[in-house]
Amino acid sequence: MLHCSKQLNKLKKAIDESEVSLSLSVFTNMLHKLFAHESIPFTGEPLSGLQVLGILETRNIDFEHVILLSANEGVLPKSLNVPSFIPYNLRRGFGLPAIEQHEAVYAYYFYRLLQRAKKISLVYNTKTDEARTGEMGRYLMQLKMESGHTIRESSVSFHIDRKETSPIVVQKDEEAMAELQKYLVEEEMENGKWKMENDCDTTNKSQITNRKSQIKTLSPSAINAYLSCSLRFYFRYIAHLKIPDEMTEDVDSRLLGNLLHFSIKTLYESFEGNVVNTEDLQTLVDNRQKIDDALDAALAKEYYCSNKLPEEAADNGKLLLLRDVVLKYIRQIIQHDIARAPFTLEEVEKELKHVFSFTAGSSALHICLGGIIDRKERQGNTVSVIDYKTGKVKNDFKSVEALFGNDPKQHNAGVLQVMLYSVLLKLKQSDTAFIPKLYFLRELYGNDTDFLITDKSSKEKITSITPYMDTLTAALGNMLGELYNPAQPFVQTTDLDTCKYCDYREICSR
Repeated sequence: MLHCSKQLNKLKKAIDESEVSLSLSVFTNMLHKLFAHESIPFTGEPLSGLQVLGILETRNIDFEHVILLSANEGVLPKSLNVPSFIPYNLRRGFGLPAIEQHEAVYAYYFYRLLQRAKKISLVYNTKTDEARTGEMGRYLMQLKMESGHTIRESSVSFHIDRKETSPIVVQKDEEAMAELQKYLVEEEMENGKWKMENDCDTTNKSQITNRKSQIKTLSPSAINAYLSCSLRFYFRYIAHLKIPDEMTEDVDSRLLGNLLHFSIKTLYESFEGNVVNTEDLQTLVDNRQKIDDALDAALAKEYYCSNKLPEEAADNGKLLLLRDVVLKYIRQIIQHDIARAPFTLEEVEKELKHVFSFTAGSSALHICLGGIIDRKERQGNTVSVIDYKTGKVKNDFKSVEALFGNDPKQHNAGVLQVMLYSVLLKLKQSDTAFIPKLYFLRELYGNDTDFLITDKSSKEKITSITPYMDTLTAALGNMLGELYNPAQPFVQTTDLDTCKYCDYREICSR
């Protein structure tokens, strides 16, 4: 503690004298580097207890059995870097101490330690890595070649093999089925039949029989989780294993997407329900202060989990770079909309809910599906259902069957998400044509980008969800029927690539 206290005081004095304001991360890095070069000498009572000796203290002591560890080259003798302004050649020329004298002293200590020992065990590590060569020390090599003593060599190694873990299979017991029931809408009412509407927002929840909690909404994200790995779906949506919230300085696509969504919602919500003209958007893109305020509010909420940006945000280099990237994306989205105007902006970041009917075994069930749609806009009788994506551009799919199939490499979560939104909207408004679109931010700078999804089976772009309604609803019904089948357990995925970024991979030992 004394040495730590001295180093802390030294660092504090240096910071106070320089009058430099350091962030917590910079201060922590400096502290780690400072402590990395600190050494603590061992002290003890020479006449009692176990003694910790350096090689210098062994000169006048004889041992019957000497065990010397880490006798590798570079450790014994230790590589020496003399901190001196006098070059090596000048040292040799003027008879000053050089590295040879240092090594000669340690050679004397080494051979003096072994002089009267009856048994000597010298151990060195043969493993090579960035810091070690795996070579025996030169003293060991000298003993082996020149000593004339009988030397017995043996190699000791341990084979550490990872134990094969049994696959995790979770049966759908009563508790699991009870959790799944929370997504279902009851058809029987206390006062007769309940006529199902197109949404799940029933204002009089007390009329629903045997309902002890609010109806939950199964989102496309949950459906994608089930398709990629049903066990991951179980951990998150059935067992409710929460992922701890961690503040991180790393900038990932999730944070970038959250900042963009929040900013666009703030900037565009005043246009909802109205026709958006070129003049309106040009006024918005020219209002730098309004864009900056929206982005600052997004940074405060998503990065600092606060209602206001702290003062330290102005000195955060990573945050300034992130802010600049998001600002460019925002301005490019507005410029892209200027080129497409006029259009009617129906909704921005609004929740969609709809009751979907399917069959599980011999039972007809009704489930509440929905989620947050990034944006809906109308041009004539056509409504575009838009979702923003910050990741890798992937706006095609092999087939509807492949989207719901067993091959995770054929799953396209973004495509399935926006197509499911379009299906639910079409079921609510059958007289409207809906077009699913994915706005990939990396393609916003292209002049001819239409953001349509491509069906690789027909090699055509989807300009309406209507031709896909039957196959999508059938595939969705089959998947939900499997989900609500008590005999179908939750199992791990066989694709290990899916596990790389899974929050529950430690549970599965993958």
